[in-house]
Amino acid sequence: MVRKMEYDLFATQKRCHCGKSLVFDGSLMVCVGCYDVFCPSCFNRAATDGGCFACMVCGWSACL
Repeated sequence: MVRKMEYDLFATQKRCHCGKSLVFDGSLMVCVGCYDVFCPSCFNRAATDGGCFACMVCGWSACL
């Protein structure tokens, strides 16, 4: 539980390129301003295709 809280606090310090903050919904990091999806591992913008998301930097991926 403490580890999740530490991650949430770290994630709230990250910002999108539009200047808005990111929120973590349990599987995806999403910008509250432009709704871009970010990698929850390395915080780079994820490539999207349909309902799938993938990070080109670290290889993280998820599908909804």
